[in-house]
Amino acid sequence: MPKRSPQDTNARRIAIIELIAANPLPVEEIVEQLIPKAGRRTVYEDLEWILETFPEHLKRESAGKAHGKHRVTYRWLGHSPY
Repeated sequence: MPKRSPQDTNARRIAIIELIAANPLPVEEIVEQLIPKAGRRTVYEDLEWILETFPEHLKRESAGKAHGKHRVTYRWLGHSPY
């Protein structure tokens, strides 16, 4: 897989923030809606970075269990920094 530039990483993180600012989403739906596509691990890593960088804005919420698995939804509070 080709190495991504810092601009690609920033653009993807901005896109994730925009998605979860519009609607709270679980990782699976973030992965489905991202353009260009990114893998689950990449999205999890980006969400961790966003949480460390903007802890007052990114909220992890329990959405109950789906198919016996605990489901977490991510929500953005406030205005997007971009």
